[in-house]
Amino acid sequence: DIGVHDRFYLISSIPIILAFLVIVIGFVRAFILIRIKAEKESTKKEAKKELQDIEAQHVWCLMLLSYLVLPPVTSKQFRALDCYRFHETDNSRYLREDTSI
Repeated sequence: DIGVHDRFYLISSIPIILAFLVIVIGFVRAFILIRIKAEKESTKKEAKKELQDIEAQHVWCLMLLSYLVLPPVTSKQFRALDCYRFHETDNSRYLREDTSI
């Protein structure tokens, strides 16, 4: 059974891992392109254009990832910080996500 803290860390770390993978794949694609173009001795202008295309594709992926993932993740994080009063007589407050805290 996954606890509240583990679920919170999992939800928060998945977008970071995905963004890291997008960046690594972009560097790998650029490295492969440079190696292929160096072997074929094609023009620098073509290689530069293709590198710009790779960069644009991966920046677009990162922007899409942040657009799709940022709202639900921040919503979950703010919900985890939401407290409510358990008893009206004292000032004790408990987290809605995990009342053991």
